[in-house]
Amino acid sequence: MRFTVEHRFDCPPERFWELFWDPEFDRRVDEAAGTRRTVVREWREGGLRCWRSRFEASAEGESAVTAVLGRGLLDYEQESRLDEKRGELTWTVLPGPLPFGVTLSASGTMRVEPDGAGCVRRVEGEVSVGVPLVGGTIEAAVCRRVEESYERAADVLREMLAERDADR
Repeated sequence: MRFTVEHRFDCPPERFWELFWDPEFDRRVDEAAGTRRTVVREWREGGLRCWRSRFEASAEGESAVTAVLGRGLLDYEQESRLDEKRGELTWTVLPGPLPFGVTLSASGTMRVEPDGAGCVRRVEGEVSVGVPLVGGTIEAAVCRRVEESYERAADVLREMLAERDADR
């Protein structure tokens, strides 16, 4: 199942990335999204800035997800690669332990491009869950959670922009 989210911000792309790398942004996004993210490794690969993060997120309220996983917690790692010159970040989910016969893959691209005096962040991704009978239901739930997470991150970024602009 594919998904797309788009947000406009009243700042140039450089300012977006400055806030994206601010530890306060991560803290506030985790709090707003109800997740816990830990960067477990960072490295450079050619001209790319790369990192692997471990995530824990509640699956409460998602009955198909908790029924298949047998628990109310989603845990996974995500590998991200940022091409800073192009303003393009690609990500791939590396799922945690899954029950026998269950497959999950998720990946996407986030682009931040100039748009007038501001910028636009576009995220396109795909989630695939292999579970007989309920795979599509789980895909829809995961896509909805991902989209909600990007919405919350957009809200946090806008709040931080307003706070920092007020301080200037």
